[in-house]
Amino acid sequence: MNKKNPKLLLALKILTAIVALLVIMGGTAGIFRARMSPDKLEIKSGIPLPDNGQIITVRHEKIPDRISLSGTVHSERQINLSARLPAYVEAVHVNAGDRIPEGELLLALDQRELREELAAAQAALQQAESAFRRSERLLETNATTPQAHEAAESQYRAAQAQAERVNVMLTYTRIMAPIDGVVKDRFVEVGDLAAMGQPLLTIFDPSHLRIEVPVPASLIHHFPVNASFTVTLDQKPLTYTGTVTEIVSAFDPVTRTRRVKLHLADTDENILPGMYGHVSVPTGEISTILLPPQAIDRVGQLESVMIVVDDHLQRRLIRTGPTHNGKTRILSGLNEGDEIWIPKDTQDLTEGA
Repeated sequence: MNKKNPKLLLALKILTAIVALLVIMGGTAGIFRARMSPDKLEIKSGIPLPDNGQIITVRHEKIPDRISLSGTVHSERQINLSARLPAYVEAVHVNAGDRIPEGELLLALDQRELREELAAAQAALQQAESAFRRSERLLETNATTPQAHEAAESQYRAAQAQAERVNVMLTYTRIMAPIDGVVKDRFVEVGDLAAMGQPLLTIFDPSHLRIEVPVPASLIHHFPVNASFTVTLDQKPLTYTGTVTEIVSAFDPVTRTRRVKLHLADTDENILPGMYGHVSVPTGEISTILLPPQAIDRVGQLESVMIVVDDHLQRRLIRTGPTHNGKTRILSGLNEGDEIWIPKDTQDLTEGA
């Protein structure tokens, strides 16, 4: 019997082991089983449509188109009181915000120098009057010439005028309220030296207010004199009626606008000069989408609505504009025909709730 080759036997064993290993791996991977064709699993995004809500269909509506122009409130009667002569401030009787009646003493300046001038003027007047009266008696007896009499009379009249001038200047040291109003600001304190022309106080009449609005050239034709517009103020929730009283004839060379002044009717004492306001200007009609405010969810600066897609709700971001008749104008994010879901309660509906 011939002996088998040992190398051949080793190779057969290795080959057998490899084949067995491949069979085991193929069985594990399912190569020898019949394969199933892949299929799609339908998964709908969003959340199932709840029962406690209302569905509305988005439609375009025509509403009046308006442009809001910003302006600042001013008093129609604002007076800046300044010094008519240089003098030290002797007393200040009012503060900013005080209500004052017409004729009330607001501020007093030092009168000592003027009092000395007045005493000298009165002494000169008395001397000139005596000389004039003596000249009259001498003229009656032809003891003086008419020219000398006229010179004495001229000196007397000049002394009278000088005394009256000093008396008028004394009135400048007492600053009185020219109108009923409110002290807007004061610029001096007791002991300050008030120079001629220096502002001392500013007062305004709170019952006569207006709003001044810079209007672009393309919109100036919407502002004829006596036209009325709706005015809202940032610090007040109410609206007011503004009537055009004046239009500045020149354009601002920087902003290319003309300043329009509108008188505010039915204002109260809480409206102050410097407040910021807006004038609503109708410019025609516009087609837009309106939604009730309860349909809009706001988180920080993000605004969104829940739209209905295949009986599911999906959140969509939108951008809103001003309100109209209690509804919110939608500027972007929705198309006509979209269905919006509105909850019956005020709780926010979030995905996964």
